[in-house]
Amino acid sequence: MREHNIEVKKARADADVLIVTTAVELSRSGPTLVLAEDTDVLILLCYHACNLEPGILIMTSGHRSKRAPWDIGSIINKLGAEICQILPFIHAIGGCDTTSRLYGIGKGLILKKALLSSQLRQLGHVFTKSSATKSEIAAAGEKVLVLIYGGKADERLNILRCRKWSEKVMTSSSPIQVQSLPPTEDAAKYHSYRVYHQVQVWTNVATELNPEHWGWQLSNQKYVAKTMDRPPAPESLLKVIRCSCKGDCNSKQCSCRKHGLACAAGCGECRGISCTNSETVISDDFEDVDDSFNF
Repeated sequence: MREHNIEVKKARADADVLIVTTAVELSRSGPTLVLAEDTDVLILLCYHACNLEPGILIMTSGHRSKRAPWDIGSIINKLGAEICQILPFIHAIGGCDTTSRLYGIGKGLILKKALLSSQLRQLGHVFTKSSATKSEIAAAGEKVLVLIYGGKADERLNILRCRKWSEKVMTSSSPIQVQSLPPTEDAAKYHSYRVYHQVQVWTNVATELNPEHWGWQLSNQKYVAKTMDRPPAPESLLKVIRCSCKGDCNSKQCSCRKHGLACAAGCGECRGISCTNSETVISDDFEDVDDSFNF
């Protein structure tokens, strides 16, 4: 490609960041077209190109015959500079490649709440600070999640979780889907850490944070999400939850896996030792772990 005077850049870190920063740099000298399928690229273009005029930087996505053009300057004008500066946070808090999706909470809902709530926007800016502390991120993340799940401004997340559970018990005739509840404060803390780490990767290129300080841990030379410090439920309750799977406990039909628990000795068939959801297997193979179960 270089022989044909095509400039090539190699990404040594996040490729989306390199694509976006290169496109923004080129757009300062003339109209630029970005061809990409990833939502991350669209979000980052709106963040990094906040001062560009409409018609200068265009992103297209979709199949060749049905590509949709996105005029980045027009999007920025419609959303406003303040929202564009926290778009990476809005994208990450709702779930992206490295953060868990909030069950039943769409990105559109979070964006709408951010447009309407000055408090949520202010909290979002905390995640863009390169000097934020872990305590600041944990506190801001909890308040953001309370607002997203419709809690009161001064309500703690665990209290909101309990209140939502009580409301569902009183009004629903079907079993409560625990994943529909707000996360615990413990799970929210590590989710917020990972959100902050991802936002910094996207927005502060010069900042290199240690993932192990921000919600990740190394296992078998792979980074896996650290979900919680505390057990998902009291020991007395964990003893009650058991499965009777005839198979390998490798789907959500397994009641233990469905609730984010490892199979144990009390389980009917596997006894917690002969299935893919046993504690010994999980400790060796984290690829099956989905930290969204803790939400």
